[in-house]
Amino acid sequence: MQDEIKEKIKNYFIDSEEDKFTKYKIIKSKPVGLAKGFFQIIHVSDKETSAIFFNFFLLGIDWGSSAPFNFLLVLDDDKRIALTETVDTAGAVDIASDTEWVRVCISMADMLAIAKANKIEYSLRYRLQTIEGVLDDADKNRIKGFYNNTFDGNFEKKCLYDFIESEKGGCYIATMVYGSYSHPQVLLLRCFRDKYLANKSWGIGFIEVYYKYAPRLAEKLKKYKFINKIIRCLLDSVIWLAK
Repeated sequence: MQDEIKEKIKNYFIDSEEDKFTKYKIIKSKPVGLAKGFFQIIHVSDKETSAIFFNFFLLGIDWGSSAPFNFLLVLDDDKRIALTETVDTAGAVDIASDTEWVRVCISMADMLAIAKANKIEYSLRYRLQTIEGVLDDADKNRIKGFYNNTFDGNFEKKCLYDFIESEKGGCYIATMVYGSYSHPQVLLLRCFRDKYLANKSWGIGFIEVYYKYAPRLAEKLKKYKFINKIIRCLLDSVIWLAK
């Protein structure tokens, strides 16, 4: 039973691979949602060295010339963790989603503090642009799940297993066509829902209708691969227009 729980937590919260040339082992968290994009936590290691990074994938950022990139986290008891990097180019392009990204290194001590936190507020600043918000329980569990799989298999194990069990049955159209609730494109659609649709009267109506009918519709359509491809193309177009 314990091995089954461990495997479920691993499959739900991380992706892992080994670079066939450098032999580095790479562990990636599921995407953690921000107001205008998301970040992934990445652990890269070999037999002698290791490093932890936050990879930020952002929408609507005017990168411009070189300037400091600041990401401030405020945890329990007002503990603050500041991650800073200088963006020397116009960012880089993630081929999968055409979003801009930047990578920031984080210490092991800060990683543990973030994983343990019950409250995580964030503020991202670049030039005159600011993105602020609070991570929800699902995103905090993605961070805890990454830490469990990467550093301590007993860390929050029951909490993470209970979270996985509570998520069962939430099958909606975007998740159906992209294969995962944590897929980067699904996260971008969630951002579009929360930051645009939820602020319009017609958008609220659309959201209510979607959540009323989408679960049953997704269940009926999930076996039709051709229809899924068409829906995915339509959703990709919505994401492109939203940018």
